Amino acid sequence: MIIVSAYEKYAVEGFNLQVADYILKPFSFDRFLKACNRAAELFRVRQPAAVSESVKNNDLFVHIDYSLVRVVVADINYIQSLKDYIKIYLSSTTIPVVTRMPLKTIEAKLPAGAFIRTHKSFLVAISSITTIKREVVCIGTTEIPISETFRENINRMLRSH
Repeated sequence: MIIVSAYEKYAVEGFNLQVADYILKPFSFDRFLKACNRAAELFRVRQPAAVSESVKNNDLFVHIDYSLVRVVVADINYIQSLKDYIKIYLSSTTIPVVTRMPLKTIEAKLPAGAFIRTHKSFLVAISSITTIKREVVCIGTTEIPISETFRENINRMLRSH
């Protein structure tokens, strides 16, 4: 996003909102072109093309703060949704990876058949499941709820394994 304004005092706030550029009026065509080129470059950097390519290599890149961080798909135990954010729990660390992304978006990027939805807020790696109880799926000592809506997913998985 590029902000065009006659007021210099809003420039700092604009950059806090991660705008590509802030142009003060009046401006020249060269200044406008420079802002457009900068925005296009940032757009290319933020494109998920690297993400879809990396899924083939069994990893994802997710945004954390102002960086792209690699997450190895085989290392994921489960993913928890928190409205617009998700927490990715990994087997290699006790600290979850938190990124702004809907659960449906990451679900679409993960390998088909490797993860199962157990609840509107949880996506579980099938290979990490140690126990299935009536109301929960266990990954070690961690219990993840099974909702009525997604119980059939568990039954289908059990029939196919």
